Amino acid sequence: MPGSLPLVILFPWFRFVTLNVMTFNYQTFCHSILSIQLHPVGRLTKWRLKRHLDVTYPLHFTWMAEIQRAFMNNILANLTTLGGITNNHKLTEYQKRLHFAITYRKALGSGDLFSDRRRNRIKTLDEYYHIRANITGASIAQEILEQSKVTAENAVKQRPQYAKRLFTALLMVTWGFLLATLSANTFGTPKPSLHMLVGPMSHIAVGVWHIMCLPVTLPHSIYSTVTVKTKETWQHLFLHMHDSKRTAFVGRFRHKEMTMVFKNIAAERATNRISVQTSRALSTARELSRYSDEPRRILLDNTSRGLFNLALLLDSGSEPQLTLATPDDDPGEDVEAAEPSEEDQKTAKLAELKALESELKPIVEHSTGISFEPKLNGLYLVGAGVRKKSIVKVYSVAMYSSPTLLPSASSSTSLKAAAQKMDDLNAAVTFLLEMVYSITAEKIASAIAESIRPRYHGPQTDIAELETLIVKGVNEFGGQASKGTSFQFECTCEGVSVSVNGSPQGSANFGGLGTALVGVFTDENAVSPSLVDSCVSTWSDKKAQALAGSLLALSSSIGSGDKAEGEAVEDEAELGNDLVALESELTPLQEYATSVTFQPKLDSLYLVGAGVRKKSIVKVYAVAMYSSAQVLVASSSQDTLHSAARSFDELTPTTTFILEMVYSASAEKIAGAIAESVKPRYRGSESDVASLESLIAKGVNSIGGQAVKGTIFRFECSGEGVAVIVNGSHQGDAKFAGLGGAFVDVFTDAEAVSPSLVESCISTWSTAKAQGLAASLNLAVANSSDETSTTLNPSEDDQSSANSSIDAHAKPLQDYLTGIAFEAKLDELYLAGVGVRKKSIVKVYAVAMYASAPVLKSTISQSTLNTAARTFDELTRVTSFVLHMTYSVGAEKIASAIGESVHPRYSGSSEHIKVLETLIIDGVNKIGGQASKGTTFRFDCDLDGVEVSVNGMSQGYATFDGLGAAFVDVFTDENAVSQTLVDSCLDTW
Repeated sequence: MPGSLPLVILFPWFRFVTLNVMTFNYQTFCHSILSIQLHPVGRLTKWRLKRHLDVTYPLHFTWMAEIQRAFMNNILANLTTLGGITNNHKLTEYQKRLHFAITYRKALGSGDLFSDRRRNRIKTLDEYYHIRANITGASIAQEILEQSKVTAENAVKQRPQYAKRLFTALLMVTWGFLLATLSANTFGTPKPSLHMLVGPMSHIAVGVWHIMCLPVTLPHSIYSTVTVKTKETWQHLFLHMHDSKRTAFVGRFRHKEMTMVFKNIAAERATNRISVQTSRALSTARELSRYSDEPRRILLDNTSRGLFNLALLLDSGSEPQLTLATPDDDPGEDVEAAEPSEEDQKTAKLAELKALESELKPIVEHSTGISFEPKLNGLYLVGAGVRKKSIVKVYSVAMYSSPTLLPSASSSTSLKAAAQKMDDLNAAVTFLLEMVYSITAEKIASAIAESIRPRYHGPQTDIAELETLIVKGVNEFGGQASKGTSFQFECTCEGVSVSVNGSPQGSANFGGLGTALVGVFTDENAVSPSLVDSCVSTWSDKKAQALAGSLLALSSSIGSGDKAEGEAVEDEAELGNDLVALESELTPLQEYATSVTFQPKLDSLYLVGAGVRKKSIVKVYAVAMYSSAQVLVASSSQDTLHSAARSFDELTPTTTFILEMVYSASAEKIAGAIAESVKPRYRGSESDVASLESLIAKGVNSIGGQAVKGTIFRFECSGEGVAVIVNGSHQGDAKFAGLGGAFVDVFTDAEAVSPSLVESCISTWSTAKAQGLAASLNLAVANSSDETSTTLNPSEDDQSSANSSIDAHAKPLQDYLTGIAFEAKLDELYLAGVGVRKKSIVKVYAVAMYASAPVLKSTISQSTLNTAARTFDELTRVTSFVLHMTYSVGAEKIASAIGESVHPRYSGSSEHIKVLETLIIDGVNKIGGQASKGTTFRFDCDLDGVEVSVNGMSQGYATFDGLGAAFVDVFTDENAVSQTLVDSCLDTW
C-alpha cells in the first residue's frame, strides 16, 4: 500500500548558475515523503522481507530513479477491483499486514539474518527515514549510518561509466565509416554522396534517441539498428563492384570443370540404371521358377547379358559381345545366344510386372480405419484420405490411376496437372468413396454436385444428370447411403461413370465433367486435403518414385495385361460359366431399421433379402432369408417367391433363415413366439411344433437362458423338417414332414410376420439386371453338379484355396490408442483384430487375437465370432491372445486381474484359475517381478486348457477342461473386457 502524499505541495528552490541554466537545489527540499508498502501475507512477501522492506524516499533524482518511481506509482501497475480497494483500505487489513511484517522480520533477525549487522534487528520508521534520506541524528545507531554511507560510497565508486564508454565506442565506429568512405577515391570509385557521409551519424543519433526514450530495449535497439543500417551503407558503398553476369555457378573459368561434373553424373546414372535393370532381371528369374525350362533359360541368358554389359561399361565402355551355351549344346562349343520369342518376352515382362505389383501395399485411412486395396480394375492406388464436414467424418476416399500418374505424385501441383490430363496414357482416374456417416440419397448427391459446380463450365443440367445417377444408385439400396456404402466414380475425358456398392448406374458423358470431378479432390481447394497429402507422401520418396518409374516402363511396353485379364473374366461371367466371378458381384444387405448387415452367401445358399420382425413398435429381431439361385430367379413377386422357397426339390433342397436378436427375450418367450407363428400353418401334430420349441429353448438356455441382443438363430428348412442352431451351436433337428414348409410360410406367405423381408426380396431381385445375374447364377450352379457336395464337404484343395484368400487379406494391424502394431500371422494363426484394455482412463495393455481361417469366416457378428473362436475342433484347434503391456503393473496385480475376468465365465473349480494365476506370476517374477511397459503375454487357448508364455518363454499349461473357452469369452462375449478388440475383428473381416 503506497504511503499517502502530504497535503501541502512542496516546491524545490532554484539557483542560477552560469549560462542562465537552472538546476535543482536538492538540499532545500522538505523531507517529509516516506513511501511504505505493506504486502499481503504470502511467499512473495517473505522473499522480499528477507532482502529489504519496501520503504523508499526520493533521495536521488537520476533518470533511473525517476523511471523506477514512475513505474512503482503508475496507476496501471496498481490497478485492482472495487472489492480489492475496499479490502486493502480496511484497518484490520493494515493491522494484519503490519503484524506479519513485524513478526516475520523479528524471526529473520534471530534466524537467517542473525549474522547480518545491518539487518539483524528491526528498525523504527524514524530510523528508516533517516537511513533513506541519508540524514544523521541522535536517534539512530551510528553503526547503521556508517555502514549505509560506506555501502553508498562503494556503489558509486564501482559504478562503471557505461554512458561515456558507449559514446566513445560509437564515435570510433563513426570515424571508421567516414575514413572508409573517403578512402574509396584512391581506387577511382565515384565520389561519396552526402547520404553516405551523414548516414553513419544519423545511425548514431537514432541509437541515442532509443537510449533516451526506452532504456529497457537498449541492447536490442543497438543491435538491430547497427546491423540493418550497416548492411545498407555497405551496399551503397560497394554496389559498383558487383557484376551480375558472373555468379557462383557460372564463372569465367568454370565451364570445363562443370562439363566434367555433368559427364561424371551422366556416367554414374547410366551405370546405376543398368545395375537396377540387372537386379530386377535376377529377381524376375527367381519369380519365374514355376515356368517351363525354355522361358527360364532365356530369362537367365538375358540376365547374364545384362551383367556382362555392366562389367564392360565399368571397364572400358567397349561394345559387348557375348555368346551363351544352351543346355542341349556341347559345353565346349560357343554359340550365339538365341533371341527370345515375342511371347517369351511378354511372359517375362508380365512376370516382372507381377513382381513389382507385389511390392504395392494397401493404404489405411487412419482417421476412419478403412483400408483400400493397391489395385482396382487395372488401376493403381495413389492415396487415401477422409472428407470432413466440420468435425464429422463423412466418407473415406481413395484415388486410383494408371502408372502414368504415379511419377507425378511427388507434389500437389504436379499431381493435379497429371490427374486432369486425360489422354491415351492416363485414360481414367477413379475415386472410391466409402461412407462412414449415414446420409440420404439426395443429400450425398447434392453435396458432390455442389463441389463440382464451381469447377465445371458446361451446362448445369450435366451436373444434374450425374446427381440423378447417384440418387438412383442409393435408392436401390434403401435410399440411405449408410455406413459401408461405397461409391465408385470413373473419370475420363468423356465424362463420369457411377457405381454404387459395385452396381453400375450409368455414365454422365459430358466433356470436362471428369476433369472437374478430379479437381474436386486434387486442386488447391480440394475437399479432402488429407487425400492429396497421402498421395504426395506415398509416392514422393526415392524408392516409391523408382517403383513408379518401373511400373510405368513395364506397363507401357506390354500394355495393360491386367485389363485384358479383367476383360477375359467378364467374358466368362457373361457366359455364365464362371461361378466365382458371378458370386463376386453379390453384395451384403443391411436391414436399415436395425442396422444389422447380412453377408451375400451362407454356405452354398444366396442371400435373398433382409427384414425386421416387430411386435407393436418394438423391433424384436432382424431376419435374413438364404436360398438357392432358383429362388432368386423366382423372386419377382411374393407368390412365386413363396412357392419356390418351399418347393424343396433338387434345385432348392434347403431354405435357411437367420435371426439376429435386437431385443432381449427369455428362452421360453422367444421359443413360444416362434412356435405360435408356426402352429396355424402346420397341419401335423402340435407335439411336432412343441419339439421345435424345446430345441429353441434348449439352445437359449445353453447360453444363459436369455436371448440377448446379438444372439443368432439359424433355422435350416427342408423337406425333412427344421434344423435349429443357436449362436453356431447345433441343437438338433425337428424332423417332421411339412414342418419345414410351414416355417417358410411364416416369413413368405400373405400374412408373413415380417413384411419388410418379403419387400426386400422382391426389390432386390426384381430388376432386369438382378434377374440377369440370378439366371446366370442358376445356370452356373446347374452346370456344376458337384457344387453342393463340394461346399458341404470341402476338400484339402478347397481348404488350401480358402487359406490362400485369407493369406491375401491378412495384414498387420495397429491399435491406434496405444500405437502398438501386431504382425499378420502368429505361427499358423491369422490376426483377427486388435484392441486395448482400459481401467477407467488408464490404458493397461494392447491385445491382439489370432485365430484360424474358419473363425475369420464366421466373423459376421460378435456372437458368431465368440462361438467360432471357442469351438475347438479339427479346423479350429487353438485361439491365441497376445497382450502387450502399456502400463507398469506388479506380477500379482496383473495375474489377479486376468483371473478375476476368467472366474465368472468358468464353471470349474476356482483352484484351476489359481493355477493360471500362478503361471502368470512365475513368468513375471522371472523378468524382475514387474510387468513393465513392453512386456508381452501370450495365452494359447484350446480344448484342454490355456498355455501361458511371458516375453516368449513358456511358463506352463493350465490343463482344465473349459478353461480355454472361458478365456476366449473374456475377450469376445457380450461383456468383453476390450470392446475395441471385438469391433476391430468385425471391421477387419
